[in-house]
Amino acid sequence: MGIAPVSSDVSAQIKAAVVEGSGHAFVNGLHSTVTVTGVLCLIGAVAAVVGIKSRAEEAEDGKEDVVIAAAH
Repeated sequence: MGIAPVSSDVSAQIKAAVVEGSGHAFVNGLHSTVTVTGVLCLIGAVAAVVGIKSRAEEAEDGKEDVVIAAAH
């Protein structure tokens, strides 16, 4: 988790509080990061499913040939 920013001039009680607070701050930040990453992964998965379904519908309707011909 890293080194807590504690100098040797502070008392043992303050040093313990800073070390404990640093640990809690790290874990809270890690929790937030994992939550945001999970939400972004879910959004990406939904976007992929929607994209795959729309491409499948285009292929069934014959629209995909027009898209490919326009791209060339």
